[in-house]
Amino acid sequence: MKEKKLELYFGALVKNVSEQVQEQFDYIDDTMIRFDSTQYSIAKLYVEGIITASEKSKANHRLMKEIVKYLKLRLAKKRKVKER
Repeated sequence: MKEKKLELYFGALVKNVSEQVQEQFDYIDDTMIRFDSTQYSIAKLYVEGIITASEKSKANHRLMKEIVKYLKLRLAKKRKVKER
């Protein structure tokens, strides 16, 4: 099966990560909602001037890597259950 490309946008004025993932993969759980909190925290730290644009970019990149790793694991398990 061909892997679907994940496209996420980060920032204070975009949809939550969980909403973006649900639209693209029809998948949501408690961990995805926790990623929303992380996304919000990164944006807030940047808006408050606590982290620089470079630090925000690095944090968002790390968050994206964690989301992709988590989704690959969860969606693979979901497919295995459907195949049974």
